[in-house]
Amino acid sequence: RPPRTCSNGCGKTASTPTWSHTTRSSARPKTTRPPRTCSNGCGKTASTPTWSHTTRSSARPKTTRPPRTCSNGCGKTASTPTWSHTTRSSARPKTTRPPRTCSNGWRQDGIDPNVVTYSTLVSKAEDYATAKDWFERMRQDGIDPNEKTTSALFAKDLSTVTAEELLNWYWSQGYGRGEPLQAAIRSHRTARRVDEAFRIALHYPYLQAAQRLFRDFPVQIRSYLMCVLTDQPNHPDVHYALSVVLMEGGENTEAETHLRAALETATQEKRKHDIEARLRRLNCQQ
Repeated sequence: RPPRTCSNGCGKTASTPTWSHTTRSSARPKTTRPPRTCSNGCGKTASTPTWSHTTRSSARPKTTRPPRTCSNGCGKTASTPTWSHTTRSSARPKTTRPPRTCSNGWRQDGIDPNVVTYSTLVSKAEDYATAKDWFERMRQDGIDPNEKTTSALFAKDLSTVTAEELLNWYWSQGYGRGEPLQAAIRSHRTARRVDEAFRIALHYPYLQAAQRLFRDFPVQIRSYLMCVLTDQPNHPDVHYALSVVLMEGGENTEAETHLRAALETATQEKRKHDIEARLRRLNCQQ
């Protein structure tokens, strides 16, 4: 292969001892770019020793923003050493809202309490007495409590409340539904006052909480009901309660006897329908 010659036209080949970039530079003069001048119009170039940001600043004065003043009208600026939240507080005193009072104070503030408001207050009350006070205020304001409100009241600690007191108060309010009293049965059981739970279950034996009570304490509840039957043979609820207890224990023959006695003394249509349904169930099992 013939030796490679220099493309610069110097006549040298790759075998020449002085073949290098210097040889290329000497063969073809290097072209230089004109020096870059400052865009600020100061006349200096990039080769000037003092070329820097300072040179630009000296050529074009820097514009400064006026100091930010306080919006509170205190006259201080952001550069003031005491610029802080304390400065704002000293310039404009903090206004505090007076504490909101209950019931009547709500209406003065434009707040109209409803059943949800009072139900929440009853539920959040720390004890039964406080919850009962909210319950009565609710009725004084013309708002009728619902089942959830009453259940929240009876879910409180009832260790100092007897079943007789609770039932008399409940009935005096004009209530008769038994569903809210399930919470009262559970509360008495939690407080280990099963005898008080028996007294409520005597009047509402069809409740699920009452029937669970019958299954958990079969001997005690039967003994209690037999004592009631002995002392008060004409009690309107004792035969009905005994029939439910006996059906839970599988004693259908004796349960049927008490069901027929309960049907003769029943006055409420709902209870009559329940007794008749239980009698039909017993007949199908025979």
